[in-house]
Amino acid sequence: RVIRVDGQFNTALFSYRTNFCKKMAKIRCDSVLAAAKLGDSDAQFDVGVCYALGHGVAKDAKQAVSWFRRAAEGGSTFVY
Repeated sequence: RVIRVDGQFNTALFSYRTNFCKKMAKIRCDSVLAAAKLGDSDAQFDVGVCYALGHGVAKDAKQAVSWFRRAAEGGSTFVY
């Protein structure tokens, strides 16, 4: 038996998943930001990624670079 799914359902599912991912990104960035502010260099790198990609925060290249620099200066294992 084959179940057909119409376009409206697919659109609704995609919208739900996109919004869910955005909410999860916001929660993740908020928690990582707390660790970054306390000096965790790997968390600082993660915050840089959030700003670079616009995940959970507004996309901001200057903020991304600032956080990447902090991470590098703090000895992050992710910055080469």
